[in-house]
Amino acid sequence: MASHETPPDRMGPDDCDPFWGDLHKHHTPPRDPGMEELVEAGRHHLDFVGVLCYPAVWFMKGKRDGIREETVGWRDEFAGWWNDIERTAKRYNEPGTFVTLPGYEWTGDRTRWGDHNVFYFEEGHPLELCETAEELYDHVDEHDALALPHHTGYAVANRGKDWDLFDPELSPVVEIFSGHGSSEGVDAPFSLLSNTSMAPRTSGGTYLDALDRGLRVGVIASNDGYGLPGTWGRGIAGMWAKELSRAGVREALETRRCFGVTGDRIVVWLDVNGHPMGALVEDSDSSPTATVQVEAQRRIDRIEIIHDGRPVDTYSHQDRYANTPAPPGRYTTVIEFGWGPSPEYGDFDETIVEWQGTMSIDGGQINDVQPRFRGLGSRIHQDGDEWRFNLATDRSGMGTHSDREGIVIDFEADRNAELVIEFDEQGRDQVRVPVAKLRGATHLSVFDAEAHRRVEESLAVSPDDVVNRDLFYHNSPKCKVHAIHAREECAVTARFTELPRRPTGQGRAYYYARVSQVDGQYAWSSPVWLTE
Repeated sequence: MASHETPPDRMGPDDCDPFWGDLHKHHTPPRDPGMEELVEAGRHHLDFVGVLCYPAVWFMKGKRDGIREETVGWRDEFAGWWNDIERTAKRYNEPGTFVTLPGYEWTGDRTRWGDHNVFYFEEGHPLELCETAEELYDHVDEHDALALPHHTGYAVANRGKDWDLFDPELSPVVEIFSGHGSSEGVDAPFSLLSNTSMAPRTSGGTYLDALDRGLRVGVIASNDGYGLPGTWGRGIAGMWAKELSRAGVREALETRRCFGVTGDRIVVWLDVNGHPMGALVEDSDSSPTATVQVEAQRRIDRIEIIHDGRPVDTYSHQDRYANTPAPPGRYTTVIEFGWGPSPEYGDFDETIVEWQGTMSIDGGQINDVQPRFRGLGSRIHQDGDEWRFNLATDRSGMGTHSDREGIVIDFEADRNAELVIEFDEQGRDQVRVPVAKLRGATHLSVFDAEAHRRVEESLAVSPDDVVNRDLFYHNSPKCKVHAIHAREECAVTARFTELPRRPTGQGRAYYYARVSQVDGQYAWSSPVWLTE
């Protein structure tokens, strides 16, 4: 039976804070932008990053002998790559500010045993591309490292995780979500469809398969692939750590005080009968109680408690604050910048759109901002009562920028407050929106004068000669302000009582939380395991 309380004043354990990172972004093979530029980009919006070597060459260089395949095992050029990984990880590691871990993706017989990322917590260890997973675990144990499985839900013996070989001390957490999609379970939200060659997701290697075997493994999420570390929508790792250091990150991973999100930084804490997320405890209570604390960035849809592979209780939040009045109060909104010219509609000389300016609340204040960044070069920082942004978007798909960039703002507003966006660019009008009008509605600013100018300058076509006026809207840069959501809609403590237990003699009972926002963003907590 689910119930709820007002938003929590203090979440999580007293001696920990939530931190955000990405433990699966490839920084080799060498290419442009380079390793240091990628790590620097991550440093501006994450707390920790794995500086990851991806030791494969044939796949990156296209076809060899008419086929496309990835290298397996060692190549001499990897030595230089590994030196660069360790040098960069050491240079950027700054305890208390930004943590880096040197690591690599194992390219032994992962077809048979599944994919693993190896992480060290100091420099000076080797890039070991042994053939078998047994050898990999021996190496990880010898060098005091961790091996974290990812995209486990593909077919076992075809890049899915074979849980017959598993060590909970060396693999305390698994990626439940990444750019590949979700490995939670065969009928769970999201799929594994981004890589249609490795797909489909199937039974045997999913996260729920591991839990139903009685294995103790927590969850994170991370991107996978190349580009901006912590790209929104491709998975981000959350953890409750006692300090922001390599030792603090390691302790959080090993105790499984970890959670994963698809993109929005939804903070989650779970305890069961008072036992913290990640714990394995003896507990004879026949009707457990779970407490889930959530600080979301948009309105919470629901919180589910997963046990024995299925939701056994669900708390729905959408109707709780449907009549929350307009300001004054505390709210969140999302501001998206992007769209703009596309090669689909014209041979434009330039498709990049620059966005520089400030955000403020006239009649209120911005408490905090969080990024929804997907491309390189995006920055936000506080400047007095304003927040300054510097972004670039591009619909060409040819560079390092994304077609849209977003910023989540947490703010307080008086009754007559207005959201103000000032642009540095000459000729782009100020956006000024009454906050009260954003209650249940969005605001869209279309900069069609820029589309007219690009059509005339790049295509040498007079706007008066354009027959179909769609051309201008389709190529216009746009700024969208999403509807505001009150803090009471985005934060809650939910309690679930009289939860079921496994029958006596049938192993560990596990419970974890799955949280969704109304816009389709998700978060998963690591479980609590109860033994008889």
